[in-house]
Amino acid sequence: MAKKEIPAQTVWTCDCCANELIGKNWRYRGKVETANDVHDLYGHAVAGENHRYDLCDTCFTAVNKAIVETIKGKETPCSI
Repeated sequence: MAKKEIPAQTVWTCDCCANELIGKNWRYRGKVETANDVHDLYGHAVAGENHRYDLCDTCFTAVNKAIVETIKGKETPCSI
């Protein structure tokens, strides 16, 4: 009798489109992390909010493009 062991596989899900992230659509290993810290008048941290998103290649490319265009000044919320 032969024995074949198959290792466990971790399956990630895109936080934007909910597709499973496997080798064919997750070559970039796209992750977007944001961190916000709120300080009081004396400079002490009083609140914080962090987000982490795992994205497939298509969603990561779209998010990356939007960030780059915003930083380049094509469309900024502050200029409105």
